[in-house]
Amino acid sequence: RTLSNIVWSCLATIFACTWVAIHCNIPPPHQSWFRKLGRRLKTTIVAIIAPELVVFWATKQWLTSRTLAEEYAIDRVIESRSWTQTHGFFAIMGGFSVSRVSELLHPMASCGGLAPTSRPDEFDIAMLPFPDITEEEINDKSKGDWLSKGFAILQTSWFIFQCIARRAQHLPLTELELATCAFAALNAVIYAFWWRKPQSVACPYAIGRRQRANLGYPDDGCDAGCSSLNDSYISPQSAVVPNPWCKDVAISLSCSLTAVCNYMSFGVTGPVATFVQVLAPDDIAEDRVYVDEYYAGELADSDVVILSLVLAACSAVFGAIHCIAWSLEFPSRAEQVLWRTCALGITCIPLLEFPTVWILPGILDKHGIVTFYLTALFGVIGILIYGLARIILLVLSFLCLRSLPVGAFKAVSWMNFVPHI
Repeated sequence: RTLSNIVWSCLATIFACTWVAIHCNIPPPHQSWFRKLGRRLKTTIVAIIAPELVVFWATKQWLTSRTLAEEYAIDRVIESRSWTQTHGFFAIMGGFSVSRVSELLHPMASCGGLAPTSRPDEFDIAMLPFPDITEEEINDKSKGDWLSKGFAILQTSWFIFQCIARRAQHLPLTELELATCAFAALNAVIYAFWWRKPQSVACPYAIGRRQRANLGYPDDGCDAGCSSLNDSYISPQSAVVPNPWCKDVAISLSCSLTAVCNYMSFGVTGPVATFVQVLAPDDIAEDRVYVDEYYAGELADSDVVILSLVLAACSAVFGAIHCIAWSLEFPSRAEQVLWRTCALGITCIPLLEFPTVWILPGILDKHGIVTFYLTALFGVIGILIYGLARIILLVLSFLCLRSLPVGAFKAVSWMNFVPHI
């Protein structure tokens, strides 16, 4: 095999693992195709630099969608229909929107004087007609098909089996191939959690709110039944009131990271802010007609431990795969030491970061000011170091291609008969 064969197989696998595996939320209405493409490209870049963040996003959506499915399967069994986890995914990604029946084709923002958190009855799903849509109809809106999924699974499986076969035949692997294996492992987890989530849905399912006259609130002159929601097009998730402490640390991280990057004049303020946005997406504001691009719903307290364990395990596996290159040949001693240091860093930092940020505040005085700022400080330092280590490993993966051992160009002959690109 040639150097171009190695690079092409790695890039094709990374593309299959990231671009095809990404399941974005529903974009804002009337957004241009260029902006939709930009949203997906940004998410793909996040998945390449820090795939653990996408694992966090996918796992959280899976947990919250499961909770929604269980809740409405019990409470909202109407006409022999109940919610599945696909319905839960569809709701979290902004798939259900409230609109007046006569104005379904022309949704507009809600009136500024109506706050969802202060008018819970207006946005309670119980006050809305049950969405008359089946799982098959939701899947029909999805752009994901078995061809794209099959392509991703086939290419990824071929690449992993090739790497295993090379190790079995004592043929050396390149650093780029090991990094690609790490991407494949984490994206397999992402694919598993998002297997039932609709992909690339462009338009939400509109729910016509029941007409309810004389439903007003004193002192504000707002007739909620007829006028306030006359031009509304609001996601049902607006009814959720977030747990304030769950986002305190994440919000502090976002503000601190942005301030640090601006102060030091780094050109990475945007990427860092994107990383934090995945961890702590914006709540659905009263004037929003869509959900945040990384919105994942509100996680139940009982699911926080599950989320932390999944992230810790995935982070350990991702870093451990990079550590396989510990004994590989490097062009120089400095590059070998740098690779080992960064590989250990991306293995250990997530294992220490998530317990520090999400678990310790619950054990200690979670409302204490000292605990709050220490947690935020550790979070800022950890994210910056982790992001730098990931970028260094990506750069080293390509730099090491300039001086490969002779055995790296020997191919596993029988793998050439397996379909791949």
